Amino acid sequence: MNNAKKIVCAVDFSKGSERALEYALHFARTLQAEVWLVHVYELPLATVPTGVARDAAEPGQLFDFVREVRSSLNAQLEALVTAHRGSGIAIHMRLLEGAPAGGIVAASKELEAQLVVVGTHGRTGLSHLMLGSVSERVVRSAPCPVLTVPLGADAHS
Repeated sequence: MNNAKKIVCAVDFSKGSERALEYALHFARTLQAEVWLVHVYELPLATVPTGVARDAAEPGQLFDFVREVRSSLNAQLEALVTAHRGSGIAIHMRLLEGAPAGGIVAASKELEAQLVVVGTHGRTGLSHLMLGSVSERVVRSAPCPVLTVPLGADAHS
């Protein structure tokens, strides 16, 4: 791990991903690595009978919605990058559309990351079964080591 120069940190703007970012920055500082903040969003798709969506909305409304979502998420990522720019660590960002776990893994491959850091929400039972676990899927598919950070973890201890 001494040669880690790129760390991908998955962020979803939750408390768990804030904790993961603390760890990613700690490792980056120690290893003199750069950090790539990766947010992957998935637009909700509603299944409707043919023609209903076309009749219910003007042609440009869907594209305006997608553009607004992307712009808002981009602004949130930029705010995270700006908040940590003075830390002496090179921080970059990547905003992707698709399935979160697949996007995180794809970004880590494309960037040739040596470490992926993801937060965990700690879901159990039915919510875990229904929502799945992005972090579990990343652990199973990533091309490099993955550090999973539970919500209660302290990066400074």
